[in-house]
Amino acid sequence: MKKKVLYRLIVLILFIIFSLLSYYFFLSKYFDLKTIQQNSAFLKRIVDNYYLEIVLVYILGCTIIAILPIAGESFFSVTGGFLFNFWPGILYACLGTTLGAYISFLSTRLFVGQEMQKHYLDEIKFLNQQIKHNGKYYLLFLRFVPFIPFFLINYLSGFTKISTATFLVTTLIGILPITSIYVYTGEFLNKIRTINDFFSYKVYLILTGLAVLSLLPVIVRKFLKNK
Repeated sequence: MKKKVLYRLIVLILFIIFSLLSYYFFLSKYFDLKTIQQNSAFLKRIVDNYYLEIVLVYILGCTIIAILPIAGESFFSVTGGFLFNFWPGILYACLGTTLGAYISFLSTRLFVGQEMQKHYLDEIKFLNQQIKHNGKYYLLFLRFVPFIPFFLINYLSGFTKISTATFLVTTLIGILPITSIYVYTGEFLNKIRTINDFFSYKVYLILTGLAVLSLLPVIVRKFLKNK
C-alpha cells in the first residue's frame, strides 16, 4: 500500500530531523578540536599503549557518525590523522565511513526503498533508467561535491536500484580525496584553529574538477547519441 510507504517515509524524515536537532543543541559541543588539542599528549599515550583497541573504537565511531544524519565525518577524519598519522588514518577513516554509509544505504532500502520501488514504479521509471546506465557516475559526482551532506547521499541511494557493489565502490573512491585532506590536517592538529584551516579555493577547485570529470562519460555518451 502507498500509505505504508508514506508512513515509513515520514518516520525516516522525523529520524533525520531529530538527529539534526540533537546534534545542533546537544552533541556539537563534543566535536571540538580544542578538546583533542588540550589532551593530545594523553591521547597519544593511550594510542601507544592500546593501539588495536583504539583503532577498533575509532572505526566504530566513524561508522556510527556515518550512519547518523549529522556532520561529524570531518572531525573524525582529522582526529584519525592526529592519532594514527596519514596512511593508517586514511585507511581507518575510509573503512569506518564506508561501512556506516553502507548500513545507512541498506537500512533505507529495506525500510522504505523497496516498498517505494514496488508501489511507485511508473513514477520513478525514468530515474531507474538513469541509475541503470549512469548510476556510478552520478554517485561519484555527488561524493566529490563538498557541499552535499554525506548522509543525504546514503539515504537517497537507498531509494534507488543502484547495486550494493556500485554504491560501496563509488563511496570509497568518492570520499578518498576529502578524507585525505582532513586526515592530513590532523597531522598538524596542534598548529590549526579550525578544521577548515587547510582548505582554500584550490582545494574546492580540485574537488569541483573531479566532480565534473566523473560526469564526463555521461556527457560524451549523450553527445554521441545525439550526433
